[in-house]
Amino acid sequence: MFILTQSEIFQQQDLLKKSCEDEISQLLHIGKDYFSALFPHANIKVDNQNTPIRLSSETVLDYKANKILQWTGDILDTAIKISENQDAFEGTPDQIMLPEFISYRIIEALVRILNCGRDLTDVDYFFISDVSQAINVDSYEVYYIIEQIQYEARKETFNIIKYHMTEKQREICAMLLLKAIRADDKVHPAEIKYFEIVSQLLDNDQAKLEKIEEQYVDLEDNLPVYLTDHVSEFMFKYLVEIVMCDGHYDPEESHFIKEIGQAFDFDVARQDEFIQPIAAALMVKTDLFQSSS
Repeated sequence: MFILTQSEIFQQQDLLKKSCEDEISQLLHIGKDYFSALFPHANIKVDNQNTPIRLSSETVLDYKANKILQWTGDILDTAIKISENQDAFEGTPDQIMLPEFISYRIIEALVRILNCGRDLTDVDYFFISDVSQAINVDSYEVYYIIEQIQYEARKETFNIIKYHMTEKQREICAMLLLKAIRADDKVHPAEIKYFEIVSQLLDNDQAKLEKIEEQYVDLEDNLPVYLTDHVSEFMFKYLVEIVMCDGHYDPEESHFIKEIGQAFDFDVARQDEFIQPIAAALMVKTDLFQSSS
C-alpha cells in the first residue's frame, strides 16, 4: 500500500541525489559564467604548498566546482548508506565553504534521502548535525528544514492511507489524532501542525470537523479500532510522536498511549519497540537543533 520496497527506496534516493547534484552543478556553472563576464581573462592568486601562484580564474573555478560536487556526492552517498545501515555513520565530514543557497539545498536533499521510506533516527540526526556544522548552517535553520520535510511526508502518507479506510475508520483516526494533541489538556505550538492532518483525514469538511470536535472526548467508546497492521503501526508511531513533540511525556499522555496500544492489540513489549526509538530520536533532535539555539 504505502510501504516502499527497498528497491523503490533506493530508486527514490538516487533520484533525490541526482536532482541535488544537477541543480548545484548548474548553479556553479552559472556562477562561473557570471564571474567570467565581469572579469574576463582574470587570474586568481592561490597557495600551492604555501607558495603563492597565479592561475586563470577558469582553472580555479573549475577546481572549486569539482571539489564542491565531489563533497556533495560523498555526503549524499553516505546518507544512503546510513539509511540502510546505521553503522555506516563514521567520522565527521570535512569543512567546506559553500554559498548559502547550496548549503540549504544539500541539507534538504540529505534529510529527504534519510527520511525516504523510513523514520529519522537519532543516528540520522547526529549525521545531519555534523554535515550542517561542516557547511556552517545554523542549527535552528536545519530544524525548520527537517520539520517541513517530515510534515510533507506525513501529509503524503495520510493522503494515501485514508483511501484504504472506511469513513468510520477515518473518523476514529481523526479523533485519535485530536486526542493525542490534547492529551495533556493543552496545545503546544509544536502540535499545531497536526491539526491539518486531522482536517485532511476528513476531506477538509467543516461539518465532519465539528462532529469530531464534539465526539473525540468519548473516543474510548469507539475502541478498539480495526485497521490493517501497517496502518495500525503507522498511526501508533505517529500518535507517540505527537504526544512527545513538545519535549514532555506527561502521565496523561503515557496513559493515552498505553490505552491506544491496547486498542491496536500491541502488548507492552511491542509498544516499547515503537516508543523507545521515537523518544531517543526526538531527544537528540531537540538537543541538536533547538536547545542550542
